[in-house]
Amino acid sequence: MSGANMFIMYQSADGTNVTVSPRTSSGHNTPSVSSSANIALLEGSGVEGNTMTANLRCSSCSSWSGGSMDFSTSSASWIHATGSG
Repeated sequence: MSGANMFIMYQSADGTNVTVSPRTSSGHNTPSVSSSANIALLEGSGVEGNTMTANLRCSSCSSWSGGSMDFSTSSASWIHATGSG
């Protein structure tokens, strides 16, 4: 996942909303917070039952240190992972 632009989502402490943390990594290192990703959590985000939803707006996510993404194309590479506990 070196050079990937990641959005780590987890449940807020009170269990009613979500927190999203933009991260990047280089090499085989723990991802660190990305200060270049300017994200906003939008209306409709939250937790309902066992489902977490994050509606985001990112005004600076098309390029980052280590990579880029073309949002005008109909296909792109994505990574998805889930975990519990």
